[in-house]
Amino acid sequence: MDRGSIALYMATSVDGFIATVDGGVSWLDTFESSDRVTERYDAFFADVDCWCVDCW
Repeated sequence: MDRGSIALYMATSVDGFIATVDGGVSWLDTFESSDRVTERYDAFFADVDCWCVDCW
């Protein structure tokens, strides 16, 4: 059996939190995506077999 791998992609602010106090993530909107980034994410997602999502 082939061993799998785990890749974690997560955004966080300097203070260590992902969302603002009210649960917002609008601070992520300041980071624009380029075509190169989109292509790399498309290639990454094409290789993903399973998603694990957690929400507190």
